[in-house]
Amino acid sequence: MVVLLGWIRAFRRELSFFTVDDRTRLQDLEDAIAELESALADGQDVEILRVEGLAKLWGLKLPEDDRRKSAASVGMEVEITARFDLGELSEIREQTETRKQEICTLAAEVLCKELGQEAIEQELIDKTCPQAAELLAVHEAWLYRDWQAAIGDLMLREIASEKRRFEVKGYADFCGMAKHDAPERGWIDLLERILRKVDVSRRDGSDARVQQLQRTLVASARILTALSKVKQRPESISNDTLRAARKVLSDLSAPRLATSDTHSVESTDKKRGK
Repeated sequence: MVVLLGWIRAFRRELSFFTVDDRTRLQDLEDAIAELESALADGQDVEILRVEGLAKLWGLKLPEDDRRKSAASVGMEVEITARFDLGELSEIREQTETRKQEICTLAAEVLCKELGQEAIEQELIDKTCPQAAELLAVHEAWLYRDWQAAIGDLMLREIASEKRRFEVKGYADFCGMAKHDAPERGWIDLLERILRKVDVSRRDGSDARVQQLQRTLVASARILTALSKVKQRPESISNDTLRAARKVLSDLSAPRLATSDTHSVESTDKKRGK
């Protein structure tokens, strides 16, 4: 993953040197890169699924606008993590049953306030607490765009070449950055949040990182297919690699999420400032 971020950062920096006309011809590549960045950074779909699940559980009426759903979910998360001193909502699973009930009660209060609806009866909240706690505790680990850029920059070195201006550092350099006392270690730890103890075989929705990694894989395949169409460098992607990329796109039916939706960035940035 860290090498991938290095190459993505190299692409971004190289593309900045192109003229407007050249960048127009490379729009498919730019779109694919933006899709990968979005897969790692944006949790709006998880926010919406969380609030939709709770609304169904508690009989609440939701607005049609996904932005309002996401905003309600973010408001609920900010209140819960601040009130109960949680680093993230997945820590709810580690709480006592009494504390889970308190968290679910607060979640219901905040959600009703955000949606402008009548309070939910405490009896219903207590009865549905186990299901509500699981909906709240979906594991997330987002790598925001500025973090991606910082990690990518760590992996780059400038070179003097007719073909490109940057290359990605090798494994030996990475091992040096990954040492416990290395100044770059903090950035590596941020990346590990996405990969640590993730079970990609799980499809029960309890860990959003599984879908996140699938979206990252699909976006990576789209980057490869876009690169194969760049006329100036037809040999840059081997036939075997291109076949593998096309197979990924054929086998995985992950939807292409909009990469120009600024609300996704706003919602995750709001959580970062909680």
